[in-house]
Amino acid sequence: MAGEAEAAVGPTWSPADGNSWYTKPTRFVSFFGYPVLIPFFLTCSRSGPPTPASARFWRFLYGSLSVVGGVWHLMTYDRLVRRRGFPVSGALHIGAQVGVWLCWDRPYYTMALMSHWLIDILGMDRSQNRLIANKLKGPRVIVIGNGPSALEGDQKGDEIDGFDEVVRFNNFQTKVAGLEKWVGTKTTVHFGDGMLSPTFKQYHVPGAAIMLSLVE
Repeated sequence: MAGEAEAAVGPTWSPADGNSWYTKPTRFVSFFGYPVLIPFFLTCSRSGPPTPASARFWRFLYGSLSVVGGVWHLMTYDRLVRRRGFPVSGALHIGAQVGVWLCWDRPYYTMALMSHWLIDILGMDRSQNRLIANKLKGPRVIVIGNGPSALEGDQKGDEIDGFDEVVRFNNFQTKVAGLEKWVGTKTTVHFGDGMLSPTFKQYHVPGAAIMLSLVE
């Protein structure tokens, strides 16, 4: 019966373990792609509304730029192999090709893939989202930041937990551990970027309405 019930509702989602064996190497590799993506991070918020059409535009742009990486690979091959000879410059050639992959191919391939996923995500019907539908749990809303100033005043944890809506941000769990008397424990709305919430278990807030931004 349990199997039939699970099949009826479909697979359930659960956040991944942010400390798994492959996360640290992945973060290290991603570091090399940041320079070529910085101009897009600075301008994407002004490039248009978050719609499937915008996602298609970015998929086309990132996909086109990823193809340019092929030109870099050919130029590297031409300069280091054809002109110098592979036996002489084999290690240098391999290192250069890996460098092109790290600094150009991987970031643009990844962004093109993310844009492809966003086409479906942005096309979803969000009319049932209680925040977008303005269905708050009550009129008393409090927003709690992650700064150290929260500890400079009186202990307001119980008072904070008495609000109808308690809004928190990003990896607030790592900031408030053991400080519940000052900042409370209740969370009904969790704003975060796609890299932190709800990807990793340590940033997951059961029962909270999750609002994600693509780039902060």
